[in-house]
Amino acid sequence: MRPIYIGVIGKHIANSQINHTTSSMIRDEIIQALTYFGATPIGIPLPTHYPDLDNDVYLQLKASFPEQEMAFIDNYLSLCNGFIFQGGNHLDHYEYELARIIYRRGIPALGFCGGQTVMVSALIPDTKIVNVNTQIHNQPQVDCAHEITVLPDTKFGDIIKTQQLQVNSRHRTCITDLHKSNQLLRISALGPEGYAE
Repeated sequence: MRPIYIGVIGKHIANSQINHTTSSMIRDEIIQALTYFGATPIGIPLPTHYPDLDNDVYLQLKASFPEQEMAFIDNYLSLCNGFIFQGGNHLDHYEYELARIIYRRGIPALGFCGGQTVMVSALIPDTKIVNVNTQIHNQPQVDCAHEITVLPDTKFGDIIKTQQLQVNSRHRTCITDLHKSNQLLRISALGPEGYAE
């Protein structure tokens, strides 16, 4: 059987030892889950062409990768069967670029928390994002923080094969709804407030 390679897109984190540099971070829990199900995780290193690493970005940006960097990205895109966008408070410009490229090429992708926000905002820039009740959603120490409702006739529903599911949660923001003119994406599960999960 051919190996399944899943690209996990790195996140910028501050380097505690050297205050003017950052490091790449890939969560162990994602690597463990992928290997448990037989996939080989591939860490996608961060690009070098973004000097402004301190600003949180929640809006679509129209930058593009330099030609030399795009050549490396093409190698990852041709190698990986799918991609994961990690969660986190900081959303970087390059994540939006990658989300658009991956979508245009029809490569499967999954976004956790902030990664979902990246994917949706990259394709539908006027998506409404709101702060959520952290007593419900930001519960990193709890295995099952709340229930979600899986919507029928969605790809996620076909995979999960249930309408109710208990999930962990570390959200601080949620997507409330997709713009009515959107023809690209569908919400497949809702949290307790009716927001996209």
